[in-house]
Amino acid sequence: MPSMPMAMERSYSNARMANSFMYWNDCVDPEDLEAMWMDPAVRAEWLQVGETKGQKVHLSRDPDGQPYLTQTEMKAVADITVRRHFDSILDPEMICAIAELESDRKPLIMKYNKKTKETG
Repeated sequence: MPSMPMAMERSYSNARMANSFMYWNDCVDPEDLEAMWMDPAVRAEWLQVGETKGQKVHLSRDPDGQPYLTQTEMKAVADITVRRHFDSILDPEMICAIAELESDRKPLIMKYNKKTKETG
């Protein structure tokens, strides 16, 4: 009988897999990707960086190569989630604020050296 992976192994595997995603298409359902394209701010952002509807959409990468959501994408994901599952009970702006705090990014800092933790 094969042994089941331990919770920590599954967690590590999931984290490693999440870091290997290159495209939105790899980590969301087609209807979710379509909903993202329907958001005017996301569509404008994606078109501005050269993405094309109907093609795979690249995930944004930080200077260390780690995938992340832009603030525009984060707001759209929050809006879509609230609209589908919570019927306006939650404020998408609050979800974005919490996600921004949890991400440990420094959105108001113009320059941030992750290795030395210096800001400028």
